[in-house]
Amino acid sequence: MDSIFSQCYSDKTAAFSPHSFLHTIWCMFDNFANPEQHDAHEFMIAVLTSISSVLTLQRSATNSLRRPNGFHEVNSFSRIYTGILRSEVRCVHCSGTSVKFEEFLDVSLDVARSPGHAPAEQVAPTNGEQNHENQSASQSLATSLRSFTSEESLHSTEQCYCSRCGGLRDSAKRLSLHRLPPVLCIHLKRFKHTSSSGKQASAKIDDHISFPLHSLNLSPYTSEGICLQDGSEISRKALKEPRPEQLYDLFGVVVHKGASIDQGHYISYVRRHAQWYSCDDTMIVAVSEDEVRASKAYMLCYIQKKVQ
Repeated sequence: MDSIFSQCYSDKTAAFSPHSFLHTIWCMFDNFANPEQHDAHEFMIAVLTSISSVLTLQRSATNSLRRPNGFHEVNSFSRIYTGILRSEVRCVHCSGTSVKFEEFLDVSLDVARSPGHAPAEQVAPTNGEQNHENQSASQSLATSLRSFTSEESLHSTEQCYCSRCGGLRDSAKRLSLHRLPPVLCIHLKRFKHTSSSGKQASAKIDDHISFPLHSLNLSPYTSEGICLQDGSEISRKALKEPRPEQLYDLFGVVVHKGASIDQGHYISYVRRHAQWYSCDDTMIVAVSEDEVRASKAYMLCYIQKKVQ
């Protein structure tokens, strides 16, 4: 990774092949060291996790030296990509709640169609951009985010143990984004895996999911935002005025070309300043924002406005 960054920010104009980086991945992860098709999302998580683990070990080793000047290596990588997810389970019988927090490197969202329309305030368009979420409200990133943070009923075999009641009870579970990372990776679950007669099969959801290029407002999906939605009119008004760290701009899109996860090809769109580029193996060409919007995204990479 150091070599890749050194080459990208050097004055060299010749093409650069990250073969050493790929070889390292093959050595670290046996499941990637073969000519078969591999999932881009799994690859990203493997890379992010391994880099974070190495930096954590380096920090621990540095701390154990107890240097006189009090120097400690900080895992800045984790601060960039890692957020915190809040999970609240409420007992339907006694209203007792339990809360857990968990770190995440990405947010995986369902893309199945759902009824209803996403509120307009979920996206705050700027620079003349139209509200593309409302153009396809039944299939949009906002709809998937709303579904992800909606309350889920847990009953029958999914009952949870309530310490107050002393037994299994019907419950309601709700997830929320408790701490937002500077860089947010969103994974759209386009592949559905099934098992029949001992055989594994996968199907792909190839529908277009609309997503904003600018000013994605994550305030409604945060722990704080969900509380404001249930509050007073003043609180709901505050929800429409997100803080700078709650607004995100898109800088990368991964697209899967193919009928199933076992076959196909990945391409990506990346933004440099205001210009978008299509990256298809060795072919890199400038493209319009409309082409990016029309793409059937598999992964979306957003960055906070305030850190650009």
